[in-house]
Amino acid sequence: MKKVNRRMFLVAVLLVLGVSAATFAQKASRDSVVCLNRYWLFSIRGGYDFNPNTRGANRFLDEKGGFNLGFGFDHYWKWFGVGADLDFINNESFITIDQNDRYKAPYTGPRWSWEEDAHPLNRLFIGVGPSFRLPASCCPKFTAELNTRIGITRIAGSGATLNLVDVPNNNRRTNTYFVREFNESSALSLKGQLRLTYFFNKVFGLSAGAYYLHNFNVNFSDEVTPLLAAHLSKPGETVDPGIKQGQTDLSSFGIFGGLTFRICAEKRIPLAPVAPPPAKAKVTEYSLVGKVMGKGTNSTVNNAIVKIKNITDKTETAYKTNANGEYTAKLKQNKTYSITASAVDYIDAEPKVIEKDTYAAEKTPSVKHDIYMQKKETPKPTEYTVMGKVMDEDSGKTIGNAVVTVENNTNGTEQNYLTNSFGEYSIALKAYETYTISATAPECLPSEGKKFKKDTYDPSKTSTVENNIYLKRVKKNEAIRLDNVHYDLNKATIRPDARPELDRLVKYLKDNPKIRVEMSSHTDSRGSDAYNQRLSQQRADAVKLYLVEKGIAPSRIKSVGYGETKLLNNCGNGSNCTEEQHQLNRRTEMKVIE
Repeated sequence: MKKVNRRMFLVAVLLVLGVSAATFAQKASRDSVVCLNRYWLFSIRGGYDFNPNTRGANRFLDEKGGFNLGFGFDHYWKWFGVGADLDFINNESFITIDQNDRYKAPYTGPRWSWEEDAHPLNRLFIGVGPSFRLPASCCPKFTAELNTRIGITRIAGSGATLNLVDVPNNNRRTNTYFVREFNESSALSLKGQLRLTYFFNKVFGLSAGAYYLHNFNVNFSDEVTPLLAAHLSKPGETVDPGIKQGQTDLSSFGIFGGLTFRICAEKRIPLAPVAPPPAKAKVTEYSLVGKVMGKGTNSTVNNAIVKIKNITDKTETAYKTNANGEYTAKLKQNKTYSITASAVDYIDAEPKVIEKDTYAAEKTPSVKHDIYMQKKETPKPTEYTVMGKVMDEDSGKTIGNAVVTVENNTNGTEQNYLTNSFGEYSIALKAYETYTISATAPECLPSEGKKFKKDTYDPSKTSTVENNIYLKRVKKNEAIRLDNVHYDLNKATIRPDARPELDRLVKYLKDNPKIRVEMSSHTDSRGSDAYNQRLSQQRADAVKLYLVEKGIAPSRIKSVGYGETKLLNNCGNGSNCTEEQHQLNRRTEMKVIE
């Protein structure tokens, strides 16, 4: 009896378990897993850090590329997240003074040796900040992330010494260069990181990416001894001895790869009972799909506005094309529509009318209609820019606050511009007008005007033209030859080609009303000495008369004729020289005398 009871008990237990299992299986089959579009992300990585940039803080010390190791985690809500990173970066340091500079006189031969000791640069960064990802879907197969972090960095190392070793003298060492190691416990830092991850399943993935790390206000110090400074200095290139210290920014970028682990948030919800399918309704709508494209180019037009006017109901709906120039709209088959499009830089498309009942929605669920638009012509540019510098003719240095004069030869107007502190100027000119550009500055002779003739430059092909202007600085008791002021043989008449040069002198004298000048004239050697002396005086007087007629007081001008006493070449009396060589001696010079 006991055996029978035991068997019945076991059968009952198995029956209950079987029913329970069937019930659970049935319930489980009705459950659905819903992704909540938020998850935790953990990553470990390693890679290569490229040469750090200390912005030339230490004079003869630099760093090489090195390795990086890191760990990070993020928590995402759709496309936005917050995370933290911990990174360790190691870079080898080296002294940049090459062997040729070290082993040069007097430290050559087996007696001397250079001993270098450089310590690696170590950085430990910890930071937090927002993260962003695409796509924003729930636990996607592939993600692209932008991680931004603010935090602190422990910076150590990158110290170095360079000793000069006197081998025969018991290897006596003389320190020539010393770099104090970085010792920053909490340097303010910013980090930006781009990471691409491919997930093999919901949990595990491989990632790769790049980062940029910037450390602010890092203290540095190095010392160059007088011995090393004298040894490395070259003609025109000296090395200053002593201590150089201050603060600098330290930055680097690198690449990495690693493993990524993800924990996706999910929710199980029971499925509602499956309702019987509703009766099939009659289809009365069809889809209108297509692209908006440029006429003649077939290039798509994104952000175009497609306007669909319901002529039957007198309503209108607008649709914007996507990045591929595509649009989609729902139309009723028993309505008449007018379709057109508009876009920036395009002429509105001609309307297309689709009459009612043209398409049967059940047989033609989708109708394609591409819209072509004519692009507006872009106005042709009419201006080009003349830019350059105003510089000292002798020293080549730039002149700040110089006055650049632009004369419009077409309409007779004139405008002045000032150069900046670097002597630079930039002026827009109309291509269909003619201009003359010149410059002047205190204590300088005004420059010759340079003409920019109309239709010389096509702004669509040549948007900028460089034009540097050189000014001759006037010094007291130093004669300046006035180019282009020449005279015909045996004449003292001012030639037309000399007037622009003399007009420059007039402007200089008016801009400097307190100075007094000597105008000297010189002849060639042809003719008697007495005749040439008289002729040169007449020419000097002619220049003075020209200046007086232009408004310069006679008392400010001393005219002197030197005849043939100051020739510029060897074309003296009885020489066989060309006309051009003789004309070189026929000249006028200006000299400030008080």
